[in-house]
Amino acid sequence: MRWRAGASSRDADGRGVPVAAALAAWSLLWLVAVAVAAPGAARAQDDELDEEEEEVVEEEDYYARSGAYFEALFTNNIGSYQLPAPLDDTKYSTGVAGGLGYRINTYTAVEVFGDWVSGFNLPGSDDYQTGLIGMNGRLYAKGGRWQPFLMAGLGASYVRGVLGNSTEWDLGVRLGAGLDFYINEELGISFVPMYVLPVGAGGTDLFDAQYVSIGIGAFIRLGGD
Repeated sequence: MRWRAGASSRDADGRGVPVAAALAAWSLLWLVAVAVAAPGAARAQDDELDEEEEEVVEEEDYYARSGAYFEALFTNNIGSYQLPAPLDDTKYSTGVAGGLGYRINTYTAVEVFGDWVSGFNLPGSDDYQTGLIGMNGRLYAKGGRWQPFLMAGLGASYVRGVLGNSTEWDLGVRLGAGLDFYINEELGISFVPMYVLPVGAGGTDLFDAQYVSIGIGAFIRLGGD
């Protein structure tokens, strides 16, 4: 019985050493595998994040791509033949506006732009039409689906009906700010408040025929890179 007990003890001790060594070796191999795999996993995650960021940048760049566009707006206009004017002398009217432009890059665009306003009443005239046809420049804040911008332009301002049925022309300035929202890569919605001011450079009395125009409409991109 003593010999059997001693044999059992030696067997137990003999098994214990290899098991402990195997566990230590396995732990060491596991740590080495983690150490080797961790940088690769981190690089893969970084690559995935970089790809996602590149996709976002590419999407924003595509919305802000260079190329032609056409825009059409319906406008609500507030004007007076002599501003500032009492509230009861301020006139309201509707009109249309539109332009054909070219997006140069993410931040700039140029366009030929005009508007037509009808329904203002002036002293000595039952009704008159006005507007400005000229060139605008746009400065965009960023690309992406939502694109706020500033606008400034110069052109020919006209008023018809001030003196009988005649039409008078003068140099005019257009200032504005707006927001473009892209529904998809080709179509979008525009919100464009503008201020139009004839400067009186032609010796006319159109300097006071100024108005504020609130336009909302749509635009379409005509190709592009």
